[in-house]
Amino acid sequence: MQTYINGTIIVGNGEIIEVGTILVEEGKIKEVGQNVTIPENADKGWHTLLALEEAGVPFAITTDHPVVGSEYLMTSVAQAVKHGLSEASAWKSVTISSALHIGIEDRLGPLEKGKDADLVIWSSHPFDVTANVEKTIIEGELVFEA
Repeated sequence: MQTYINGTIIVGNGEIIEVGTILVEEGKIKEVGQNVTIPENADKGWHTLLALEEAGVPFAITTDHPVVGSEYLMTSVAQAVKHGLSEASAWKSVTISSALHIGIEDRLGPLEKGKDADLVIWSSHPFDVTANVEKTIIEGELVFEA
């Protein structure tokens, strides 16, 4: 297991709840990246995300691409919700927290005036693992339609 500190974030597991909470409180990091889809994280489980949510530590759900492909991101998010993560935290984990995670929160994250507003239209709720992407709009242009 490796834990990375990148000036503003910590990614990985180990003692992620305790260390992440302390570093966020001290203002040394903005948020924590959490990956529960790889085997060495099996002991952390979905309860790790619930503990981070309860502690108020911002986090991004990741897939460890290319080990687990990014196409499984919404499946990971849906599983987190299934195991008790609030939908609000789930949305934050793949919007503003993800933007913070890679340092582009000035232009991506929540839908706000002046930020990029790419849009995905789903066949049903995006956290439903049977949902399909019907349309994708990037920079105001339709780039995908099923």
